[in-house]
Order: sequence, then structure tokens, then C-alpha cells
Amino acid sequence: MKSRVGPFVLVVVLCGIAGATFFRWRITSLRESAHTSPSTHPATAPTTQVAAVPTSAPLAPPKEYMDVVLRTYPKLPTTEPLGVPLELNEAAHLVLHDPIYVCSRNDLWFTHPDAPPVGTVLRKASDEQTHVVGENILFVHWSATESGQWAPNLIVKSPEGETQWVTAARRTPLPNAAYLWDHALSWNDQIIVPTATGITILNRDGKSDAVELMKAASTSPATTRSSDAPVAQIMFDTRGLIAWIPWDNGKTGGDGAARYVDGKWTRLDASTGWPEKLIQLIPLLDGSIIRIARGDDANAQVTLAVTESASVDEKRISMLVDKLSDPDADQRKRAYEELTRYGSALWPVLEKLLDNQPPETQARLRELLKGKLQPTLGALRLNPGPLQTVTRHRDGGVVLYAEAGVSISRGENEPETIVPAWISIRPGRSIQLLPDTMTTDLQPGSCQIISWGDEWIVTDPVQGVRRFLGNSFDPLLRKSEQDYQSFVAIDRRGRWLFRKPGSKSDTLIVDPTIPDPRPKLPVWVYEVTKGKTGWSKDNWPAIDRGGAWKLKEAGWEAMDPAKGESLITELPPSPGPKAKPTSTSAPATTQSSPPLFVDKDGNRYFDGVNALHLVQNDGKEFTWKLPDAATGEGKPTLIEAGEHRLFLFNAPGRVLRIHRTPASTQPFELEATFTRNVPNSEYVRRIWLDPAGRIIIAYEENDLAILFPEGRIPPEISKLMLDSGDTEEDQ
Repeated sequence: MKSRVGPFVLVVVLCGIAGATFFRWRITSLRESAHTSPSTHPATAPTTQVAAVPTSAPLAPPKEYMDVVLRTYPKLPTTEPLGVPLELNEAAHLVLHDPIYVCSRNDLWFTHPDAPPVGTVLRKASDEQTHVVGENILFVHWSATESGQWAPNLIVKSPEGETQWVTAARRTPLPNAAYLWDHALSWNDQIIVPTATGITILNRDGKSDAVELMKAASTSPATTRSSDAPVAQIMFDTRGLIAWIPWDNGKTGGDGAARYVDGKWTRLDASTGWPEKLIQLIPLLDGSIIRIARGDDANAQVTLAVTESASVDEKRISMLVDKLSDPDADQRKRAYEELTRYGSALWPVLEKLLDNQPPETQARLRELLKGKLQPTLGALRLNPGPLQTVTRHRDGGVVLYAEAGVSISRGENEPETIVPAWISIRPGRSIQLLPDTMTTDLQPGSCQIISWGDEWIVTDPVQGVRRFLGNSFDPLLRKSEQDYQSFVAIDRRGRWLFRKPGSKSDTLIVDPTIPDPRPKLPVWVYEVTKGKTGWSKDNWPAIDRGGAWKLKEAGWEAMDPAKGESLITELPPSPGPKAKPTSTSAPATTQSSPPLFVDKDGNRYFDGVNALHLVQNDGKEFTWKLPDAATGEGKPTLIEAGEHRLFLFNAPGRVLRIHRTPASTQPFELEATFTRNVPNSEYVRRIWLDPAGRIIIAYEENDLAILFPEGRIPPEISKLMLDSGDTEEDQ
């Protein structure tokens, strides 16, 4: 659809459009690639080649991220990541075959046989975010040195199969036990690593403190362990850590739990009054623990345990209680959620404060005190019924599905019942229900709901991998990438990593620090009803409808007649006759025709109908025959936009993107053919590159096509396109 905008709208545009960012999502399709259809016909050998074209130099050993990327994508038009990340829909999608490990600092570790010595890499690793080593990494543990710097320790598998603890200075062999390194955690100067039946606390010297959480008869040997067998979960409490193997979705878990404090394990099972079939443990701020367990009737049971003398900061509690009567609803909500993170030590303090509070605050305190009779999950009370585990997070959190739902107290009013309920439990946060906008169309047995910081990622076989944006979803992967259903991580530079389920190779990286290398050519088609289009004397695209305006980098600017500015609609006649383009593959020459284009280095280009003939500034000549599907007719136009990137217009409704390849055996390569929104008009008045690097086509009497050869539309122009009516549906 074409825009029809008068000068009065342009004035509004210049003043800024309030609220345009609310509609930003509607321009997604404008940032998608233009239709590309590279020719299947290979380029033929040049008809004339006076000088040989040099071959590529061998690549240097990879030392950082871009070295690894360029080995797989040598034609990538960038050699350094961008300082300011792009929007995800403009990010590069890269599949790398080198093994990649993401550590707890969210650094990327690449395994490559040509990497520098590991000691060299580890000594400077604290100042870098990506690392290339020649090791098969199982785990990366960061520890503080005597100087106060953080240094990485690698747990690796040697080529001989030995597990080793590697630092910049030494290698220490470790027991080759059946550790589940994918689930390991760092804790102070130790590593917590699950096994098939328990947990081991591993020290640098190879010594360990282990605990068994599952009876030997209830599990298979580690060599035959199922990939979906339950894995020991770890949560940190006020003094140490607590571990258990959950009873998830009918699978056999452990026998109670175990707690590690002051260098020793303590069993928490039936002998100490603990339920054995634990689903989830939630340590609270006062030292008590919420236990969610599966009862004999398969229904979930919620109980509260005190592992040691529980205590609270009464001054802190009093401050939170005061905020329950704050005029700001968000302040009241946050204070109440914080109070739900305490257990039994909270109750005496609330009883002491209760009588001196306003009625509304008293009602909220009474809700909290009901936990003395029946423990709750924060503000939620489970209705009788089973719980289904949807997803377990790497930080020990979990998403649970309660088909029977939950009840939420509402002061003196009747409790609100939510059926079904999707419950999010995460360390350091209050227990929450996931919003309906996230879960409405989800089925608990066929989806994953993954948390990473403040991000939520949902995967399911039908919709693929999607990012939740608060009230809607945004697809993260392309249709051709739907096999990469397993989310891996988001690194510190905002790169999203995915793999195929069950695979540890071929990692897909959605990298907003690299522009999408796919050929794209967004086009803004602009029509001025009852007006004219053209250009200014300084080559900006321009319009006139009762007043002349030119489109600069970020918006429209009125043209000043007092400065001699006016709309130009036609090019002056060319002096003298011009020879018609030849219909053969023979190259045009300086004798038969003027150059089609002369670049900034003085290289001249001829023909453009059946071939491209290049005469370099040093006199060397190359001829490249256009593929059959790219030959043209009439008068061609050639424009350079970007390093070695040429755009050839030699037929209506089509643009050819051609890459000059000085280091290849062929001088040129056809990268893409764009047709979407490219004017299919016989009356083209001018095609040119404006000062902002956009390609402009002035055609018919009142039409402009604005092409963005960088493959993305600047945000300022996107807002203008939205405001002028060029929405997703229009495109």
C-alpha cells in the first residue's frame, strides 16, 4: 500500500509522534528480508580476464569469538561485534559447529583444536567475555585469587578420558565418577555436582563429601541412566544448602532430602519427620523451609519445617508492614510479597504489630497469619489435587501446574479461585502465578516454560520457540530453525543460544551484536496524491504538495525557496546520443559507451545488461557474464552501497545485489534478487543514492520508492512509516 501524506502531516512528523513506540511491533515485517531468490545458474568463466584474481589467505588461529564465527561465515560483512546491540529481529542467526560452553558468568567458551595454549587463555580470561581453548570443557568454576581477582578453573575431559581440574598453572586429576556436569554449580571454592543417586561436594584436591539421596534399588546404573531421569536439585538456605531428588510426574525420586552445613551432610527423611516424596523445597528468609511433597493419594501436600532456630529482623518486618498501607498500590504489593518469603519466625512479630494497624493492613496480616494453620505458597493456597512439573530451571526454580488450581485470600472478601494454576517458584523471588496471556494456549505435558533472569522463553512443538513480552509472544527462531528447541543460555552480550534436543553440537546463536547477514532490502513505497515527487538539489528524496519537503536521515525538513531550494522532478537531457546496450555477451568498452558507474577508487563498470565489465584504475580488466535469470533489457543503473556491494537495476520490478569478490576466482557474485515492493514501472525518472546511503527511485509522476540497502530501517524512519499508514498489513 502506498502512503498518501499532505504537508500538514509532515509538520506533525517533524514535531515528533507521541506513543509511536507502542505500535513498534507493527513494523516487524518491514524489517524482514525482501524476497530473495538467488539464481541457480552458476557464474560462467569470464570472457576477458587480463589479470589473475588472488586466492584467500589462510586464517589465523582463532583467539576470540569473531575468529570462530568467520571460519564458518567468511563472507560476514563485519569483523567486530557491534558496541550497541540491535533488536533481536535484526540479529544474525549463526550455526556454529565448535563445542560451546556457557559458564556461570555467562561467558562463551569455544573448544577448537587450533586454540592458543590454555594457560595463556586463562591468565587473561577475567577481562574477556569469549574464550577459545583446545579443551573438552565439562564445567567452568570461577574462584577468587589471593590478589582478589576472579580466575577460571576448567573441569575438562582429556583425550585419554581422564577428568582434570585445570588452572593457568597446573592440572589436577579428579576421580572419573559418573558426575552430571551439566547440572553442576559453583559454591565458594567448591563445586557441587549431582550424580545419578545423590550429590557430591568436590574440592580442588579431589577430596569430596558425598550423600546418597536415592535407594540403590530404585535407580539404574549410571551407564543406563535415562536422559529424563530426575536429577538432584540444590537450593541454598541461610547457612548452607539443601538437596533432594524430586518426584516429578510419576517418576521415582529420592528419599527425603539432605542438608549440608559446616562441612557435613545431615539426612532429612522419615526418621526425622520429613516427607520422602518431595517435589520442591523453598527455603525462606527466616531459616524455615516450605516442603511440597506427593502424598499417598498422589495429591500435593504443603508443610513447613524449621531446620534450626528461625529469626527475623523485627525492624525490617515493621517497615514492610508500614508499607502495606502505602498510597502506592505497587509499594503495597511488593511489601506483601516480601512478607510471604518468611516463615514461622514472622508470626510473633505480626501478632505484636496487628492491633495498631489500619483495617486494610490488619486484613493482610491476618492472611499471613493463616499460615500457622495451613502453610501456603506465598499468597497462594493449593486446592486439593496433584501437581505436574512443567519445567525445572537451572537455578533450582520450577514451574508447576495445578489442575485443581489455587485460592488467593482477598481480605474480608471470599477467596479468589484460579483454575488451573501455573505456579512459578524461583530462588530470591516471591511465588507467583504465571499470567494468563502466557499460558492460555499451553499444554503442561508438551511445552517448556524457561526463565533466564527477567526473560521468559516458551517452547512447544506447534508454536516453536517464543519470547514472552509481558502480554504477547515474539517468535525467536525462523521456520527453518524449529529443530533447535532446546534453549541453552543468554550470554553477557545478549546472545541467545539454542541446540537441538539431546544434542551438544551445532549451536544456533541469535546474535544482536552482528547484523543479520541474510540479504534484505526493505522498501518504503511513498505516493503523494495530487502532488509531485522528486529530489532536492543536494539529492535528498523530496515531495511537493502545496509546499516542498525533503526526507533527510531522521525525518522531513521543509525546503527553503529563499535558499534556492525547490523540487526537481526530471534529470536534464544527456548531451549527445548514447549507444544502446549490446545484446551480446561481449563487454562494453570506453569507445562504445560511457561507464555505467565509476566508484570512488576510479574503477569503471560497463554493460549491466548481459554482463558486468570492470576496468580497474590500474588498467586490469575483468568480465563476468550475468546468470541467465539476471540478464536485463533497456538502460541499466548500477549503484554501490556498502563495501563491495553493488545494486543493479536492469529490469522493471527487480533489483540484483551483486558482491564484488576481489579475493575469489570470479570477480563478482550474485547474492540476491529482490522483487518485493520494487517499482514495476516503465516510467522511472531517476535512481540514485541519497546522502543517507538509501537508494531512491523516483517514478511515475508522484511516486517514490525508498530502499534501505543496509537491510534495516532506522527507528526514526520506521516511526514515519507507521504514522503515514505503512503498517504490517500494508506491506
